[in-house]
Amino acid sequence: MKKTTHNFHLGENGKVALLALGFLCFIMLLSYLYWYA
Repeated sequence: MKKTTHNFHLGENGKVALLALGFLCFIMLLSYLYWYA
């Protein structure tokens, strides 16, 4: 049960990290379009 909770915790952290990474890529894409469009 402890292992399952630990995996869930890692999953939550992974979700937050993935969201932050996606947001960063979105900002970089907007910057690219702004400078080169």
